[in-house]
Amino acid sequence: MKFGNIIEAMSNQEVLTSKISISRLHNKYIRYTKKNDVVENITIHLCNLPSKVVSGSGFPSSKIYLTTRTLKHLYDKRPAQLYDFILQNILYIIKYPDIVYNNKGGKRGSKCFLKNIDGAKYFASIEKAIEEDGNYLVTVFTVDEKYLKEYKRQWSWEGGDPHRNDLDATVR
Repeated sequence: MKFGNIIEAMSNQEVLTSKISISRLHNKYIRYTKKNDVVENITIHLCNLPSKVVSGSGFPSSKIYLTTRTLKHLYDKRPAQLYDFILQNILYIIKYPDIVYNNKGGKRGSKCFLKNIDGAKYFASIEKAIEEDGNYLVTVFTVDEKYLKEYKRQWSWEGGDPHRNDLDATVR
């Protein structure tokens, strides 16, 4: 049976399920591949963005998808420790960004999400799907303040942490 189950990350149990499913996706299709190997193209529903992030980012849909192509890109291009950290924290980075930026022209993805975790800034590029209802994660990497100066901020939580009700409210 192919792994293509839809993942909904709304409760703690579902977040746990998503992490396990992302891990299974990695183990089945990415692990032990050689650099630049072609992998089977599998897509999973990673999460629904909270309504405030959807309205702030301007995406018409709250759905975020993850593909084996993206995982393989991260696996090939990122150091092992960073890749492992991203796998464990991808839902947190994508679902609850601190700031949303407009991506620069010529780059894949229309928006970029920034999440600060323990002093490190994780920058995720998100691409709007052309034919489907949803958005796709393109890549995740770490950045510094100098890198961010070239990007235009579109939205942020505007001071302080988001309220717990904001985190649980998703657009369906």
